[in-house]
Amino acid sequence: MENVYIIGLGMIRFTKYPDRTVRDMAHEVVNLSLEDAGLTKEDLEAAYFSNTFWGMYTNQHSIRGQVALRSMGIGTIPVVNVENACAGASTALHMAVTGLRAGMYDVALAVGSEKITHENKAIALGAYGSCMDVENFQAGIEQFMKLSKELGMDTADKDGKPGEGRSIFMDAYAMGAKWHMKNFGSTQEQLAAICAKNHWHGFLNPMV
Repeated sequence: MENVYIIGLGMIRFTKYPDRTVRDMAHEVVNLSLEDAGLTKEDLEAAYFSNTFWGMYTNQHSIRGQVALRSMGIGTIPVVNVENACAGASTALHMAVTGLRAGMYDVALAVGSEKITHENKAIALGAYGSCMDVENFQAGIEQFMKLSKELGMDTADKDGKPGEGRSIFMDAYAMGAKWHMKNFGSTQEQLAAICAKNHWHGFLNPMV
């Protein structure tokens, strides 16, 4: 099969939901997608479920997609759990398209549901820390600090550690921008143009 079509979409507003769960947010977007596509749960032949932090926050590991979907009556199809950090949802979509193009399925579901904030800040920051090579964590931090100094960035706190109270990835993204500017001559104006373009597209989405 050469042509694959997205025939239904569902999305909830992009914000923090302290009183909601990964499960019930997934239920809502799946139902919205099915309604938009004019399909029923029985029409689905496969599902790809993207999530990263659910296990670290509530200890729900291994079968996240099966748990979320079975509890809404979707339990007789193959469910693939996708964990790929910020690229998780796009990877789920890619895998769904791949399965459809291979002729394995006629209808597949790709869904992402995530909560990245936690009332306990230490748990949230620890979850972000797991998005690094944890077996070589100290070496990674040392390399990070060395490169940040080479780029003229001050990312350390008074104890010489990465900035306290924020995700280390904020510093990593800034360092990536500095590295690109140093090696390829990109400018602040060019990076600002990318931000302006993305913010404009986000502004057009009523769910953002």
